[in-house]
Amino acid sequence: MGKKILILPDIHGRTFWKEAVDGDFDEIVFLGDYLDHYSFDDVDTISTLKNFQEILEWRNVQKERSITMLYGNHDYHYINGDEYGCRMDYTNKKKITELFKTNKNLFQFCRKIDNVVFTHAGITLDWLDSFTDEKIDNIEDFINSLNGSPALTMVSAHRGGRDQFSSCIWADIDELTDCSMWGKEQGIVQIFAHTRMRKSGAVVCGKYGDPGDIDIFEIVNGDIPQSDFYMIDSATPFVFDMEQQKLMRLNEVPIEK
Repeated sequence: MGKKILILPDIHGRTFWKEAVDGDFDEIVFLGDYLDHYSFDDVDTISTLKNFQEILEWRNVQKERSITMLYGNHDYHYINGDEYGCRMDYTNKKKITELFKTNKNLFQFCRKIDNVVFTHAGITLDWLDSFTDEKIDNIEDFINSLNGSPALTMVSAHRGGRDQFSSCIWADIDELTDCSMWGKEQGIVQIFAHTRMRKSGAVVCGKYGDPGDIDIFEIVNGDIPQSDFYMIDSATPFVFDMEQQKLMRLNEVPIEK
């Protein structure tokens, strides 16, 4: 296998990351949403906060490893007071906000590794075109420069908002039916999460459409075909092999001898 990227989707208080990070990876990317647990998961607000603190403590001692921690919508609303915040832990809000501020150097909104771009919810061309006509030479720098911008808190009706399109921390799976993903002209592969699939480990695999056409996509439960963009199940760790340009579930990665 070539360069391997471990991808850890929405945490929401779950601890699957602990075992996953013990593997041998060239880079680790957390896709965000560390907080605001689901009521149907076996976690609560106390364990969710403790889990987030453990992630920060672990990250701060990893001096020799390349690790990216992205913001998700369930993180950013503790920083900017997003009106669309949901499941927010109001009891621990002040403490959580302080943790983000104290560790702000650890977080970003976008990470580009070679031809692969990681965000929490995916970058649509429609969202970008709605607020900028700037030629974007470096997508990572551009998206990260939006911190504090209203563009990041854009939420469409698909997620209960009033905007026409959603940002890269809010875009919904249903937006794939009326938006085009960014990256075709740049030869980019996008990987993001944000949406919990009905079947664990499922992946939305997409191909960029022709100009003016909507992208083509399908939900895959078995072997993952090579695609232009992937919306991964938000509760399953994945690995991307940069050399083969192949996405795999972590439990499917061949053991190297």
